Amino acid sequence: IVCTGAGSQLPNEWRQYTSGCTVHNLYLSDDELRLAYSAAIALVYPSKYEGFGMPILEAMACGCPVITTRNASIPEVAGQAALYVNDDNIGDMADALYEVQKPRVRRSLIDAGLAQAQQFSWKKMANIIQEKLFEVASKLDTIKTQSISYLMFPDWEATEDELEQDIASVFQQFAPETDRSITLLIDITDTTEEEANLFLSSVAMNLMMEEELEVSENLNFSFLQNLSETEWDTLLPNVLARIQLDQENVPDLEAIESLPVISARQPNYLIRPDWNQENDRLAEDLTQTLKHLAEQEDNAGACVLIDISDMDAETIGLYLSELMMTVLLNEGIDLNDFLNISLIGDLIPDQLESLQSVSRLISLKGV
Repeated sequence: IVCTGAGSQLPNEWRQYTSGCTVHNLYLSDDELRLAYSAAIALVYPSKYEGFGMPILEAMACGCPVITTRNASIPEVAGQAALYVNDDNIGDMADALYEVQKPRVRRSLIDAGLAQAQQFSWKKMANIIQEKLFEVASKLDTIKTQSISYLMFPDWEATEDELEQDIASVFQQFAPETDRSITLLIDITDTTEEEANLFLSSVAMNLMMEEELEVSENLNFSFLQNLSETEWDTLLPNVLARIQLDQENVPDLEAIESLPVISARQPNYLIRPDWNQENDRLAEDLTQTLKHLAEQEDNAGACVLIDISDMDAETIGLYLSELMMTVLLNEGIDLNDFLNISLIGDLIPDQLESLQSVSRLISLKGV
């Protein structure tokens, strides 16, 4: 038995099964590894999970028959060029090792393996990645973002009245903005661009006629549709915050869930602590401020943004979690039941002013 690669030492719990075998723990160069594959009876690869399964391709490219499982990505890599067994069936593996030594079976597996290996290459992978990157770049190129871009996910299957109230609230928040250029990124995955355009135009027209509220030319719209996870990951760093609607359909993606949140219809608060003040004083100020906001009847569902500029987000996140847990244990108040708290930082002046225009600014005592 030849053990090679990282961690090539045979685990102690396996040594009891090697009685009568000679075990070699070797570091092999690429050339030596090719010789080892070529001279082996088979590569036995009973993996329970693989991200890809590179040894399977390496063996096939070297003319080594492969015995493996149908788990995870392995069938996609091995195709019809391997003998498949159940990963927990010793009899299957033993039978496969007998079968692979039959000249006809062995020749068939070697030929099929060489053909299968030719379907994969670094150049082909690079070309596929390049095509995908160009495809993502081309798609995102049509999405107009600004330094101030907000994202929202209307539920296009909600009733027309409910949806109109949500969109009208957003327009009422941002329409007065005349000095700064703002982009609303609107997901239209569940509708068409034409229908979305007609609906937004209708809401804007109603506001103009009923409230004499005219949407500023500085308020821009950009539609998003059927974005992949990669496309979201590329786009979201350009988003200042997500606008929470009463009727919304937000994708279940961690990157979207981590965005700062402001509300279209509930109060918004921007808290700017002095992170340099003494720790006990800071904790007391933050605790009292958040409790005060949570206890106000008209603040149910309010969004609270806490400015963490120049601070480490993970450290502050843990600090706030401990603070909120202390409030829960000592006073029985779960702040998360009343407030939607998120962190925001490293804002340029225009972004800060935009958030202040839709939020009530709270400066803590130490500021």
